[in-house]
Amino acid sequence: METAKRKFNVSYSYALEYSKDMQYMFVHDLADFTAFDSDLNADFATAWLADITAAGNMVSDKSVVNSRITFTAAVNRAMKKCRNFFRDVKFYALKAFPEPEDEAKLNLLGFKNYAASRSSQTLLLQFMNDLYVAANQYAVELTAVGFDAAKIAHINTLATELDTANQNQNNFINHRPVVTQSRISAYNKIWSSVTLVARAAKIVYRHRPAKYNQYLLPGSDEMDKAVSLKGKITDTATGKPIENAEVTIVELDMTAKTDNKGKFVLGKIKPGNYKLTATANGYKTIILSGIEMIEAIVTRQNFTLAVDSS
Repeated sequence: METAKRKFNVSYSYALEYSKDMQYMFVHDLADFTAFDSDLNADFATAWLADITAAGNMVSDKSVVNSRITFTAAVNRAMKKCRNFFRDVKFYALKAFPEPEDEAKLNLLGFKNYAASRSSQTLLLQFMNDLYVAANQYAVELTAVGFDAAKIAHINTLATELDTANQNQNNFINHRPVVTQSRISAYNKIWSSVTLVARAAKIVYRHRPAKYNQYLLPGSDEMDKAVSLKGKITDTATGKPIENAEVTIVELDMTAKTDNKGKFVLGKIKPGNYKLTATANGYKTIILSGIEMIEAIVTRQNFTLAVDSS
């Protein structure tokens, strides 16, 4: 099966919210789009919303990470219980076989292989299975010193618990690519609708700059030929991108928001010199004057914002 590749550069969460916002605007402006292309109609809007809902119900990155952590923790707990119980086995084995000539028996009871097996879940599982066989082989001697049948059976219980945890983790690891591919396909489907509407809007609203900019793709996904101004907003101290920061062209009262990578775009800006402001919650506002826009050239303007500690 061919591996699906993402059609978008923003995060899954940003792509989903962006799709919701654009679908809402599309419904509001439905008459304009249907007049341009009869396929961009109410049925298209309904199907798009259903796709957005389906994508939103897919397993999120956070859920996948949390599941991985849960399965790994279960394996670690099972391994720890095996290691702890082997201390008991060693104590009683040395009571049962205290003489130097008993070394071979102690080795069968794990003394020789434990160090090499204790840190690997697969090796530790095999170790516990071998230990259970050996403990049954010397059940009479072990029972005589207090390591009875219940304790021997507990070795098998711990081995089974580790085996179950190991299988659950492996099943998750093996199934994850399937989940990931399904999620990529679902999000690509809604993004195809986003890009289709964005392309149409560039024609429908080519003479209406405010509406034109409403339908531009996020800064990380939009093509240079569609924009007049682009840039990135980052945190001065950390250099990390700031999401949902706003860049405004003051004279035009035109605003763009940054995506999760801190990127923004604005289009259909007439040539001239403008004042730009960059703002974000919790940060100091920056104002730049005399930023020149030139016909058919993309102006690039980045901002770094400092945290507002006042």
